[in-house]
Amino acid sequence: MSKGMMGGGGPAQRMGMPKATVRDSRGTILRLLPYWGEHWLALVGISACSLVAAGVSVLTPLVIARTIDTCVKVADGANLSGIVGLYGGSASQLMSSVSIDYSLLVLNILILVGLYVAGMAAQWAQEYGMTCVSQQIINKLRGEMMSHLLTLDVAYYDTNSRGDLLSRFTNDAEMIRDGMGQTIVQLLTTVATMTGMIWCMASMSLTLTAFVCMSIPIVILLSRFIVGRSRKLFREQQDATGSLNAVVEE
Repeated sequence: MSKGMMGGGGPAQRMGMPKATVRDSRGTILRLLPYWGEHWLALVGISACSLVAAGVSVLTPLVIARTIDTCVKVADGANLSGIVGLYGGSASQLMSSVSIDYSLLVLNILILVGLYVAGMAAQWAQEYGMTCVSQQIINKLRGEMMSHLLTLDVAYYDTNSRGDLLSRFTNDAEMIRDGMGQTIVQLLTTVATMTGMIWCMASMSLTLTAFVCMSIPIVILLSRFIVGRSRKLFREQQDATGSLNAVVEE
């Protein structure tokens, strides 16, 4: 970590020094990857939990549809649209035209309960594991930052405020933890869920799948626009936080 990267929104800026910014976002991410590589085994488990959670979200609607199709059978020649309440039909008329396989219904309900429990357990394990891994990485980063600060000249502390240094250790480190952790989890879950959803839609209707896929480029363009504006506002927020910490500490 260079001296320029440690500088920020304190007295150094008021003296005319340039504000430190990240010029190479890709390079910064590549520098962080080795820290995650040390926990590759935990990441494999977290990825497996993400796939399980995504699989449950895809399978649940299919099981519900299968339950309705197999457990509820309509008598031959019955017109349910003419029996249901909109046309004045009674409940006894409806039940006489519909037969329900209760044993199969109970079995499918138990399957649904098992899927929901498995999905919640996988989601909890995924979030718990990612929190533990990201916290260990941030602790290591803070230790390396502290070791680096001890090697700097006294002049560095005369031109940089304590509040700005504290912001690097607290706010910036927490942003790395939350951003990297949430991004990895959301990316895995989103990719797995979308793949499963597209497969399900294609198995039901290719026309519906093609219609939905046509809207994907529009969503991508809107996302790029929102992310671009959010990045600018996020940088302004971090600059304001560093300046505020500098004022509070001094």
